[in-house]
Amino acid sequence: MDNIKIDSDYIMGIDDPVERLTNAIILQAVKDYINCGCDNESPMGRECYNFFYSQWFETLTNIHPDYIIKICHQLLEENGNINSIFRTGYRRNKG
Repeated sequence: MDNIKIDSDYIMGIDDPVERLTNAIILQAVKDYINCGCDNESPMGRECYNFFYSQWFETLTNIHPDYIIKICHQLLEENGNINSIFRTGYRRNKG
């Protein structure tokens, strides 16, 4: 599924290099998850799924993993632009 769009201009437009790297890491995991068909039984799918629910992912972002998984499934069906997950979304409460 090479038509999944990652807007590098959006990522590069972020001033903070740490936030830029964080977004790139998450976007790549999203792309990998979609590319494997959101299949939690495949090695890549299981790795991505586990990453979304990991402590590291929680450290990187306040986006709730359930929202990421939901968006991945929607994008798999629609072949849409995955950058929208950072502009809106289901945020987890930290604290």
